[in-house]
Amino acid sequence: MTVGTDCEPIDEVISLSAVEAALRWLATRKEGHPLRFLRYAIDEPSSESAAVLRSLVAPVAAPSGRLAAGMVEKLVSLDGQGWRPYTEIGRAAAEVASSERVGWRARAASKGAQPVFVERMVVTVVMHRRTALRRITERDIVACEDGVDGYDVHALTGWTHASAEIPVTALWGCRLVASPGAHPGDPVMARLRFRRTLRRGEWYTFVSEALDGELDEERRWLNVDVDHHGIVPGVCAPGGKPISGLTIQINFDEKCLPEACWWYAEQLEFERTRQPPDGDPHLLAVEDGFVRHTFLDGCHPREDYGIAFKWKSS
Repeated sequence: MTVGTDCEPIDEVISLSAVEAALRWLATRKEGHPLRFLRYAIDEPSSESAAVLRSLVAPVAAPSGRLAAGMVEKLVSLDGQGWRPYTEIGRAAAEVASSERVGWRARAASKGAQPVFVERMVVTVVMHRRTALRRITERDIVACEDGVDGYDVHALTGWTHASAEIPVTALWGCRLVASPGAHPGDPVMARLRFRRTLRRGEWYTFVSEALDGELDEERRWLNVDVDHHGIVPGVCAPGGKPISGLTIQINFDEKCLPEACWWYAEQLEFERTRQPPDGDPHLLAVEDGFVRHTFLDGCHPREDYGIAFKWKSS
């Protein structure tokens, strides 16, 4: 998923009524954040989103800076308090469009990668002492091919109990289908089966939870392994709410807070355990036991991204 910027500019007259209609359509979408539809309209010119939002995304044929300027110009022409929620949507989209991250492209995925591209992934981890007790993952994906009907997740390494006891739960938009690993000692394979089979370019949202039964195991980081076609660059709304990209947020046990936290990207295991020096932008503040980071750069296939921490000495 990428936004090309090498086309010739398109000059056309677009009425205010068309801009108003496009913003209304965006504001009434229930199946996703408005920025997703704007991105999709740009990426897939033949889609319904592109047809409805043409008045907003037509300038994308020019460089991304012109797209942003064009959208802001149209929004300024909409007067009145009643339009404020709609113009805020458009201004946020213009900010995204003006960013250098619009042209980001994921590296090629391997043949065995899961055939989905992730628009938004939020991983919420609840700690118990120094262990990740619960890990809830929300995923908004786009199918990369026809026939995508699920997403594979992995249970705890070495889980050898019955498939019915697998510590993964389907919470929303999916059902769990589990099977034993191919070899003794392999983790149980769990597939989150979607409610419908997706076509190429189709969006889908689902949520799952993993429980860690090894409560004596000390965690030194929480990691996301990109085993699919990548994750778009992160964008947050005012106040920090993640709109797109990968976000990891941790709720630490108030009786067991870390001494330091930092985020890492595309590092080896021994590298991610090295605490950055004071003042380094990778360091994260732990506020009231909570820490959150959104990865502003896109996440590439076959790479690891996460948050590491240093525990206080006993």
